[in-house]
Amino acid sequence: MSQLLYLHGFNSSPQSKKAMQTQHWLSKFSPQTTFCCPQLPPFASEAIALLRKIIEDWLPRPIYLMGSSMGGFFATCLAEQYDLRAVLINPAVNPSLGLSDWLGENQNYVTGERWIFESHHIDEYKPVMRCWTIAMRRIIIRAVTW
Repeated sequence: MSQLLYLHGFNSSPQSKKAMQTQHWLSKFSPQTTFCCPQLPPFASEAIALLRKIIEDWLPRPIYLMGSSMGGFFATCLAEQYDLRAVLINPAVNPSLGLSDWLGENQNYVTGERWIFESHHIDEYKPVMRCWTIAMRRIIIRAVTW
């Protein structure tokens, strides 16, 4: 049995339209695939820790990643770290550049949960960015030498 780990975008939720459509499609056309879409916190260190735990709990079973926007950014890094296959939907490419717009109090679009984003939270994305850069270099090298 394979596992699909769906990673929603920044400030989104497992109840997002794309996540729910993906879950519905899998239940209809691939019922043997386990679907998991955890609620990702807006803080990179917490999100990555949660996702690593899920992946490590599932290994060595087949795991596939699907990530949208910020979820695509995380999926790129995790695919590199764990040698997994991933589908990226409009992935974020350098999230720390645009995250300053989120400084202060925010509210989740779907759940209504309120949260506070501070400048040190932006810094949490920098180690993930290094991993993402390594993954992208490998992807480009494979594409060029293919």
